[in-house]
Amino acid sequence: MIQHIKNLLILILLICFSCKEKNVSKIIVKENATSIIAIKSEQKTKFFSFYKAFSFCENNVGYFTEQEARDLYVDKTITLDIEDEKKVSPSLSYTKEKLDCIYKNLDLSGIITTKYFKNEDVFPFDNIALVDNKYVVVARDGYFFVFIIQGENKKNPVLKDVTSYQGFESLLNHKLTGLSIIDEKAYDPYKKYGLDFSIVCMCDSPSLYINTTSKELIIFNYCDSNKSISNVENKSIFKIEKIENKGNKLIIIATPNLKITCEGEGEVPVFKMLVEGDFPKEYVGSDLKKVFTSVPEKFQKEDCGDFGG
Repeated sequence: MIQHIKNLLILILLICFSCKEKNVSKIIVKENATSIIAIKSEQKTKFFSFYKAFSFCENNVGYFTEQEARDLYVDKTITLDIEDEKKVSPSLSYTKEKLDCIYKNLDLSGIITTKYFKNEDVFPFDNIALVDNKYVVVARDGYFFVFIIQGENKKNPVLKDVTSYQGFESLLNHKLTGLSIIDEKAYDPYKKYGLDFSIVCMCDSPSLYINTTSKELIIFNYCDSNKSISNVENKSIFKIEKIENKGNKLIIIATPNLKITCEGEGEVPVFKMLVEGDFPKEYVGSDLKKVFTSVPEKFQKEDCGDFGG
């Protein structure tokens, strides 16, 4: 009898100890002996890697291009104890409109849970949301940045077509500005090309945006470059049917009836473009340049003086 009581006390102590360790215990009863084998519980710490970025649905300010937003946290990894939900200020919780925007862009429907966590990490990771127990979402400067549980990121749009577009990364998913030859004899591209009077002062030159995510070629006026693409009113959108990398040339075929052949100039983000087909001119500008760049701020820019434009 005393032996049985002793065994029972040991059993109780072992169970209590195993609970402290947050493990599930399997009790095995054999003849005249009872033993406990600790079984590791389901891991509550999850690791999240970058998945995608998109702007607030009501956003009116273009802080980033789509590619810049993706590049910002592409190497970031988040570690989260998904059971350690902590209360955050109501002002830090997403409004219904923002949650609807997140659900729409993540293609979520039905019953969706959203939990909020307060972290010791730096902004914007000090307050994060766990959506559908799968996505971690943070927000800054008019954009949502989404991270997904590692192992489920098989269709990461960041990795899409990287090999096919190699050498042309700065041409895609960036606002592209036309350049004119400023100094024919200059060897340095930053001195050879620049933004002339027609572009800056007359607003008569089209800019481009090649969106590999939505498969759209968007043409708009240079003077709308300070806006986010979604908020540019006067623009022409062509559906991209095919993008081919042939040697040192990237060929973009879009409908209806437009083909653009791009060729790089060394390591500088400057690309010669040959346009074939029906390129629009109305509202976007008629002075179509033959050279484009994604970093116009690095080139000379015409001073319009008192010209009203």
